[in-house]
Amino acid sequence: MDERYHYYTKIDEGIILENLNAFASRDIPIGMFQIDDGYQKAVGDWKETNAKFPNGMKHIADSIQKAGYKAGLWLAPFICEKNSDLFRNHPSWVLRDDKGEAIVVGINPLWSGKYYALDIYLPEVQQYLYGVFDTVLNVWGYDMVKLDFLFAASIKPQYGRSRGEIMTDAMLMLRMWVGDKWILGCGVPLGPSMNIVDYCRVSSDVHMKWEQKMLKALHARERLSTWNTMTTNIGRWQLGGRFFYSDPDVYVLRDEKNKLKPAQKHTMFFVNNLFGQLVFTSDNINTYDEETMHLYLSGFPQLPKHNIMVEKRGDAYQVTFAIGKRQYLAYINLSKKKQTWALPKGEYFDPNTGEIIADNSISIKGYTAVCYYRLEGMGFQLLGSKGHLFPGSEVKDFVLTSEKSANLFYHAGANQKDIIYILLPQGFNALQVNNKAVEVIRQNGYTLAKYRP
Repeated sequence: MDERYHYYTKIDEGIILENLNAFASRDIPIGMFQIDDGYQKAVGDWKETNAKFPNGMKHIADSIQKAGYKAGLWLAPFICEKNSDLFRNHPSWVLRDDKGEAIVVGINPLWSGKYYALDIYLPEVQQYLYGVFDTVLNVWGYDMVKLDFLFAASIKPQYGRSRGEIMTDAMLMLRMWVGDKWILGCGVPLGPSMNIVDYCRVSSDVHMKWEQKMLKALHARERLSTWNTMTTNIGRWQLGGRFFYSDPDVYVLRDEKNKLKPAQKHTMFFVNNLFGQLVFTSDNINTYDEETMHLYLSGFPQLPKHNIMVEKRGDAYQVTFAIGKRQYLAYINLSKKKQTWALPKGEYFDPNTGEIIADNSISIKGYTAVCYYRLEGMGFQLLGSKGHLFPGSEVKDFVLTSEKSANLFYHAGANQKDIIYILLPQGFNALQVNNKAVEVIRQNGYTLAKYRP
């Protein structure tokens, strides 16, 4: 969970604990609960919290871990804002141009305006940052740090080193300071991050609109844009699990403070779960209605994907992949226009209709993602349900105990159980699952059993 796109810097202790309880009280099997920007006294003053966190950040970390989750905390270690104590008290720590003026890295209206980069080669800066990480990780007890705006370290070539060399030095320093705790790198060139961070953002930031038309017209490559975020995540999927685990940025399913359409939210959720390994939401799940909660829970358990193959056609994609031994076929349409694809040879289970389809051309509506299970021949097999984004992935094992009976075992993280469809060989007209008789139907030449948990 990452609350950034819901509250931005307006988080407080009560909001954090309310959101934490929303997950813990429902036994949602997330692994990490991360606090983002808004707890610190100022950007640069990381050891001091603001008045909105009266019990301090150790209390928050302890509460997260008591709920059974890992605790993460956002930092931007290589920058400081104009109104920070660090900038006022240590102006010599800031990178300066040839005229001696502090180099402005950017302007953030959610902070005090301008922010500046620190000179990472100064011993005083290194000593200060070592102390920051010691406090966050060892005194407060956080398990992961999300480190943002890291590019700022290399904003100026200096000491005879190129920007690339400086960025690599900066990342090695971070790894040394953080030790064996986890790093999520953000706002950082990908190359210097490889084999140094545990997780890395591979896309631009998501937005509460599908596209930012003005920024698109200006050809801004890293613009805030849901379309841009997903396009980048799909294009960089090969990095995940090789050099680090990929962070596709958060998905947003809520209705409030969100202009995305239902199909667009579903597609964002699907893409993040398919191509990302660090899958965060930015929502207070207490606000979800029944349909949204069903969609949200369909992402659990989160299992690794392999044998991914992507075919691109304009703004639409055909993706084949596997989860364990199960084979899948997905279509992702990021355009507003309907796209038509010819199904690859084989038989496929569509969880939305409960039907098996084959040798068809299918039409994918705009902004839509669909996923089918690819059948393995015509023998007994579990097809899946609407209870998981990737049909059948909520089931850990499906075992035939006799010709007419089977046992079905769910993963521990599957806390949503919809009707499961099972393919029966021709001639079978009865089946028991977990000692319970199931409905048998015949459909387009196939015999299916419907198990209702």
